[in-house]
Parts: sequence; C-alpha cells; structure tokens
Amino acid sequence: MNRVSGTILFGLTLLILSACTGLAGEPEIVGSLNSESTSQETTPTQVDATPIANAAPIEETLGTLSGHIIQGTEGGPSVEDLEAVLHIYDTQFSEQVAEYIVGPDGAFEYEEVVIRSDYAYLMTVQKDDVRFSSQIMAGDPSNTNMVLDVIVYEATDDAAVVSMTSYATQLSLTEQGLNVIKVITMENNSDHMYVRDADDPSKGSVSFSVPTDATLEVFHTDPDRYISSDDGLVTDTQPVLPGVTHYILFSYTVPMNETLTMEQPITYTVDGPIAYYVETEHLALESSDFNKIDEQAFNGNIYDIYEVNTALETGQSLQLDVHVIAPFANGQAAAVENNHNRQILALILVLFGILFTGTTIYFTWRERHPRPQKAIAENAPQAIMQQIAELDALFEAGNIDEAAYQKQRSALKIQLMQMMKNDSDTL
Repeated sequence: MNRVSGTILFGLTLLILSACTGLAGEPEIVGSLNSESTSQETTPTQVDATPIANAAPIEETLGTLSGHIIQGTEGGPSVEDLEAVLHIYDTQFSEQVAEYIVGPDGAFEYEEVVIRSDYAYLMTVQKDDVRFSSQIMAGDPSNTNMVLDVIVYEATDDAAVVSMTSYATQLSLTEQGLNVIKVITMENNSDHMYVRDADDPSKGSVSFSVPTDATLEVFHTDPDRYISSDDGLVTDTQPVLPGVTHYILFSYTVPMNETLTMEQPITYTVDGPIAYYVETEHLALESSDFNKIDEQAFNGNIYDIYEVNTALETGQSLQLDVHVIAPFANGQAAAVENNHNRQILALILVLFGILFTGTTIYFTWRERHPRPQKAIAENAPQAIMQQIAELDALFEAGNIDEAAYQKQRSALKIQLMQMMKNDSDTL
C-alpha cells in the first residue's frame, strides 16, 4: 500500500497551524501533577517558541488542568494505566508535553499550568494504536480551572454504524486534466469507533474509489492521512468516532480529452446531500442521476451545482459524463494552475458552511455550536482565509518579497486567531 498525498480535517489531530501561526511568547514549564493523586508522572518535555520581535506582552497566569479518561463503549475495559498526555501549543506550533498515568477512575490533574490567551491546550490518549483527543481549549487567563476529558472507544468493523451526511465533488479543468476535489462528512451512530478491521485499526476506516490513472495531490499538512491501493481505493487512516463529524478531504487529477465518464459507487449509507460543483467556463456535466439546482459565482468563475435526484442505497453507483466545452486559451492554463487548488478548496468549504482554517479548532467548535447560515462579511474568517490564500499565491508567483509577505501574513493570522477567540467567547 502507498501513502496518498491528502489533507486532514479531523478533530483528533491538532494542526495549530499553517494558517493561524503568528503570535508568540516565551513558554513556561507545563506544570506539575497534583501531589495527592495516585497516578504517576512521567518526565515532561518542552520546545521553546521563537518570540516575534516587538510583540506586545501577553497576559498569563497559573492554574490547574484536570479531567478524566472516559470509556465511551458500554461494557468496555477499564481505562486504568492509560497515559494521558497534555500538549500545550503556542501559535508558532512550539509544543510543551507532560504525561500522566491514570488510576482506576481515569482522573488526571496538572497544577501550576501556565495559562495564556495565545496558548492552546489538548489532552491525548494512545490506545490500541489509535490516538484519542479531548476538545482543544484556547487559553483564557480568567479561567484558572480548565477541564479537558478524553473519551476512548473500542473498535467495530460493522460499516452499518457510519453514514455519509454530505458528499461534495468539485470539478475544474487544469492543464493536466480534470481536477476533482472530494469533501465528505460522515457520522457514527454507535458507541464504537469504526475501522475496516476491528482486530487491526491500523488498516484504516472508510474507503472511496478513484480512477486507477488518477494522480492524488497534497492540500496542506498531513500527507500520510490517506492510503492508496492499486485497485483504486483511497482509505482514511483515521477511525470514524461516535458523536463527532468526520471530515474527509482529498483531491486528484485524471487525464481527459473531450469527455470523461465517471462512476461514483455508494458504499455507505447516504444521510445527506450528494452534490457536484462544475466550473462552467470549460466543463459541462451530463447525467440522468443528477439535476442542476443552482449556480454559484466565486472569484470570477461560475459553478453549476448538481444534486442527486433519487434516493440512494448502498451498492448503487452514480454515472455521469463530464465534457470539455472550451479548452484553455494560450497562457491561461498556467495562470489558473497557480491558484486553482486554493480557489476550489475555498469554494466547496464556503458552500458547505465549513470553515477551513488549517486547524481543527474551529471545525470542532462549529460542529458543537452550530450557527444559522448567513452572508460572509468582509471580515469573516472565510474572508480572512481567502486573503491568506491570495497572499500565498502572490508570494509563490514571485510577486511579493518575503519580508512583506511574512509581515502581512502574520497580521492576517493574528486577526484570524483573535476572531476565532472572540466568536468562542460569545457561545
């Protein structure tokens, strides 16, 4: 099996960040364990952050961080002797770590933890080759008693426990062929984590088919998230956990001339919309399985939106033909190729109401605290992310020097992080 270049939008992995770094400060020691606890401490490690020159002082205080490792599967084994690991990240992604072996009650507590508004706090537990995590908590010096629980689950390989709650595909023409982006959300309705093989969770979880001649591509920071096989399957290495929306995002390019026939097998229960977003300047979609329902303008391009027009059952397949209606003009392909990945990624995520910041923080927050749909303001996080993406494209194209690029990007990242924190304060 080969590792596939892909990206991860999953609550178990902390990605603070390629998009939100920018604040910094000198880190302190993580903290000491409660001396009255029966659990055992292992040696913490610390990675120093690199402070930004002339950064304003950031308020900090000392507090406690406590919680429990909770067995989420009814009848599951005791959590005794599992190791709870505290991670503290600053926004330069420097990390401080301390470990704690829990007793029969699964409790852990750290004292004298440095609490800063530019720190993020995460607890993880490794069990059966799977890393479980708590929510990610942003530091707040006014809250000196932080609580982060970690729920662990036993495994099941019964695919009936998972369902697809949305399935979006975006189609764009590039110089190399048809570029396809898949954005899928799934849910697990059981009290077990779903994996392909309950005896070996390392084999991954859900799988999706791609053409055997497809070239898979990297979006950002986790190139080992997906595994590809020679028979055209892309498998997610992360288990599908109960109670948390599971995000899947991968992309590939497949060669095409005038027409490409595509097939989409339905391998899991469908419990939400299946939609295709087709760039209209160069492509047209034809299928008896889809109806055009709308169109969407984005960055000067128009996308036709198609949705499945019938109820679907596991084992069915959707058929569609994609036609090239206008090839690229001379010189157009290179310009589009420079920026198409960011634009198409942003389009799907904005249309689906998913805020992609390069972190899992905002995904977790939005999922647990849904808000009504509304228009995107100029200073909304989506708009800030688009500005960051456009700035990245300018830098990569050589149109802006590195010093100006780093300064502008840092300012945008600080603005984005403060915006996320302000939103969470209003919950």
